[in-house]
This record gives sequence, structure tokens and C-alpha cells, in this order.
Amino acid sequence: MNVKIIIKIKNLIKILINSEFVFRSPPKKKDIVIFDNESVDLLLPLCKDYDYFILKNRHYQIDKIYISPKIILYVIKNFFKANLSTIYLSAIIEQINPKLVITIIDNSSYFSNVAKILHKKFKFLAIQGAARYDIKQLSKKFFIPEFCCFGEYEKDLYNEYGSIVNKFNYYGSLKQSYYIKSGQNIDLEQKYDIALLSEACPGWSKQFPSFEESVGKIAFLTIKLAKKHNLKLIFVGKRSQNSSLHQREINFYKNYISDEFYITPRSKEKFSSYISTQKSNLVIGMVSTLLRENLGANKKILSCNFTSDQRHDFPVNGICNLRSDNFDNFEKTVLKILKFSEKEYFNNISKNKKYVMEYNSNNHAYNLIKNRIKKIIHH
Repeated sequence: MNVKIIIKIKNLIKILINSEFVFRSPPKKKDIVIFDNESVDLLLPLCKDYDYFILKNRHYQIDKIYISPKIILYVIKNFFKANLSTIYLSAIIEQINPKLVITIIDNSSYFSNVAKILHKKFKFLAIQGAARYDIKQLSKKFFIPEFCCFGEYEKDLYNEYGSIVNKFNYYGSLKQSYYIKSGQNIDLEQKYDIALLSEACPGWSKQFPSFEESVGKIAFLTIKLAKKHNLKLIFVGKRSQNSSLHQREINFYKNYISDEFYITPRSKEKFSSYISTQKSNLVIGMVSTLLRENLGANKKILSCNFTSDQRHDFPVNGICNLRSDNFDNFEKTVLKILKFSEKEYFNNISKNKKYVMEYNSNNHAYNLIKNRIKKIIHH
């Protein structure tokens, strides 16, 4: 039997065992359905003024299964249109009858598949949650009726790889806009020469050979350079303090770095990653979303792809993009960027920074998305 089918069967069994069976339809006439419970905290402030229903679709989060004559009839009538999960989720949305279905998981196949069935009846809005290298890496294709994305690059990317997006809104990063909204981005003095970004990478080499080695090499070269030139360095962690993932993060980098190092744990509530990068002259990483967010905010960045796979390349060429893992080339490039003024740096990249990240501290993504939701709800 196919491995994917076995996994799906196991997940279905887990859902059936762990879920409560509710023999009625879900609540009707909600203004908004929030699709996917993952990172839902980013959407709740935008939806708090409306009646909303959170539609969980991940097997480890589903805790209720709604069963009613209308849902059963819908599933039977549409059984051959898509897989059972898609039909069931569509049936739930039909029963709720919302004015808007919204998600922050813009690369969700479930959202895409449900939107294909229901987009003529309901408004669907996807908000970009991260830099989507998986579009290139896995040749993924999506259907998105309306997309609040980082910048114009998304339009080129999604069109190139065969996705269908009916409408693009270039709004920038919602996560970054919460940082701007907090006011903690004001009057921060530069404290570090370099911010080195930790990447979500353990286990990636099975899918993308040499990806992990590239990430490890970036950290090795950066720390070596900082030590040689007595540069102030902060290693910006991706995981929270005291979490098993943070320890896994540390253990991963120990495979590539012999010197002692400290990874600053991430504190999402205190916007630690944004503050650390803003306090730095240069931000170095590989595929982290922080690279694009910082470039949009007028920060100098360096994306290093030391694999031979162009799918991991940063969307902009020039001084911000390095493919050679030779230490001399790395050293020359980093020292050059550190000496560059902001104007000199941006004159040496191939595209306007807005191409990859819209950024306006006075009219940021939170405000733009909130206004778009309001317009849809009150239309």
C-alpha cells in the first residue's frame, strides 16, 4: 500500500479516536471562518470585532466532528468532486454561511482545494505568513481567490509555477506589522555588526540534499569572520526558550561550529527577532522570512545559498546574494557590505526592495488587511 495512503488512514483513525462527535451542524451565520488553527493568534486581532468560527483542519488539532443530515447530504452530492476532507470542510463552511473565509496558512492545500469548490459563493482571503520557497522547491500549485502577499515577487513566482491567484494585494508582512504596531521599532540604536539568522532546517537534507550543510556553513563562516575581525555578532534563534526545538536547534549547529556560541532564543511576544535584526548593521541567513522583512525595512541583508540548487536562491540578485562558500569571497562580500552606506547598498541590488517586501510604517499590513476585511464584511 502507498505510504501516503497509510499515513492518511492513521491520521483519520487519530481524528476519530480523539474527536467529539457533534450531531448537529456548526453555528450558522458567522461573519468569518478562520481556516486552520495554526498561527491563529495572528488573525484574532483582525477578526475580534466580528463573529468568527475557527475551522480546524489538521489531524492533531481536530477535536469535533459535526454530523447532521445537511452535512451528510452535501458530502454525498459532492462525493466525486474532491477528496473526503475537502468535501467535509466545504460542507461545514456551507452550513456556517460566512461572509469571508480567511487564513494565514497561505500554502494550505486544504484551503486551496476548498476555495476551488466554494469561491463563487463565498469570499476567500489568504494572508502570506512566510517566504514561500516551497512553491519552487516542491513545485506546488495553489488556487487563491485573493492573496494579501509580501510584494510583487509573489505574482511572478505563483504565475511561473502554475498557481492561479485571482487578485494580489501587495501589503507586506502581517507579522512584521505587529512589531511596528507595538512601537518597539522606534529609536533603536545599532548594537551589533551582524545578526546571524538560525534557519528551520534539521531534517531538510532528505528532501533537499546539501541544504543543511549550506545552513551550517553559513553559521561557521559568519562566526569565523566575526572572530577574525572582532565584530559584534548576535545569533538570532528561531525557537523559544526551554523548548525541545530550541535544544534541537543548538544541537544541529554544534555539528558545524567548533567554537562556543550562543543562540538567542526567540520571544514572539517581545518581538526579539525583529529587535535583534534592527539593532544590527547586516543580517545574514539563507531562506528566513526575516531576510525579506529586513530588506523591506531598509536593512542590509545577505542571503547565502551554498547549494547548487537555484530553488533556494533569494529573489533579488546583486550584493545581497552570495552563492560561493569560499571564505575569502564570503569575507570580502561581508566587509564590503558593512562599509557600504544604505544608499550604496541599495544601488548594488538588482530590484527595488519593494519587489520582495512592501513596507510602510504608517500604513502597514495590519491596517491594510483590517480595512480589506471590513470592506468585504460590510459590502
